[in-house]
Amino acid sequence: MKPLLSRKARIKILVVDDHKLVREGIANVLSAENDISVVGQAENGLEAISKTSALKPDVIVMDLNMPILNGYEAIRMLRKKKIKTKIIIISVNADEETKRTVLGAGAHAYFSKSSDIAELLRLIRRLA
Repeated sequence: MKPLLSRKARIKILVVDDHKLVREGIANVLSAENDISVVGQAENGLEAISKTSALKPDVIVMDLNMPILNGYEAIRMLRKKKIKTKIIIISVNADEETKRTVLGAGAHAYFSKSSDIAELLRLIRRLA
């Protein structure tokens, strides 16, 4: 007998940040939520592109400033590949110009690292 599918499906997240402590901290906070599952982590945009293809997350939470391939470039490459995963860019840069640029590149949302984590959770749920 198959179990009933009464539980809401979990939102699959890929966390991308070049700083290991930040990346793992975000992943730990998100993993503690009942409706969220962190399916992977990446330390740069190139790794994020590869893992997105393999893991098919619902949402990518990605840092803007990273080595090898930054958030801007990763967004553009993901959009070129027609990947429909929602992308939230996180950054210490809280200015409006940066926000406009990342949204113009194809990100779905911009989140300042100085903001409350509860706001990030609301954003993830809204996009998913």
